[in-house]
Order: sequence, then C-alpha cells, then structure tokens
Amino acid sequence: MRRGDRRGREGDLVRAVEVEIGRRARSFELQVTELPVAGVVGWRVSAGHVVVGRALRGDAVAYRRWLTPVIRELA
Repeated sequence: MRRGDRRGREGDLVRAVEVEIGRRARSFELQVTELPVAGVVGWRVSAGHVVVGRALRGDAVAYRRWLTPVIRELA
C-alpha cells in the first residue's frame, strides 16, 4: 500500500490516523500479506510488512485495533 493508494480498509485507517495526528501521513509503503492460518493473528515482519491471518483481516474491529498502531508509526 502506498500513500497515494488509499482504497479499502487500510486507506480508511490512514485517513483516521491523519485526523488523529492532525496532519497528512508521511509517504510510506506497507505490504499486507494475508495467509489462511488458524486464529485471529498477525505479525509484523518488518517496518513496512505485516502478515495477517484471514480471520484477523475478516474481523474489521480487531483488524483496525491491530493495524492502527503500525500505520500510526509509519505516518
């Protein structure tokens, strides 16, 4: 996901973080890899790469809660 690519849930989270921090987000890239693993789980592989299970990505509230701090740090 690039800053200019603001479609979908991740884009919504970037916009919410921008409102929270009171400015536009810095340019960043975030790769989100979704895997069919058991449980509502996610891992941060590197600063710009996260791996999430389908169950986590499918749970809008849990996904937002899990991913917002990552986006906040990158923004």
